[in-house]
Amino acid sequence: MVIRNSQQLIHSGIDTAIESTRQLFQTKPDYFLTEEDLRSHLFLKLQEQNCLKQESPTRNGTVSIPIHSEVRWYGNGRLKCRSDIVVLKVES
Repeated sequence: MVIRNSQQLIHSGIDTAIESTRQLFQTKPDYFLTEEDLRSHLFLKLQEQNCLKQESPTRNGTVSIPIHSEVRWYGNGRLKCRSDIVVLKVES
């Protein structure tokens, strides 16, 4: 697969992290005693992806990375779904 833009790169990184976590679960299921264990392992695998640990400038002049957990306020402030892990466009 040829990756052509940053969106494709991010999607590829997410897919890689999910697959890596799935394989870990299959080979070492006792690593995952709770849902939070699964969430933590997936977050770690996501942060290992270069495209998701890259710092970028924010609108307010600071820097951030695209991956976050437990975001409740993003967007219009009325998220209908509980967000365990989110990937945001840092610049906006």
